[in-house]
Amino acid sequence: MRCLISLQVVRRLADRVIVLHNGALVAGGGPAEVAASPIVREVHLGIRAAF
Repeated sequence: MRCLISLQVVRRLADRVIVLHNGALVAGGGPAEVAASPIVREVHLGIRAAF
């Protein structure tokens, strides 16, 4: 839940967001675009993509 609360704050405050995983850039762009990224959803939000 903590990650979702932080994401809500980021969406209000930031125009652009970058997400790193193990030191590598995995996503960048607007908050909504980054939050919709499958890798961000799986790694940082714990939501697995359904294929």
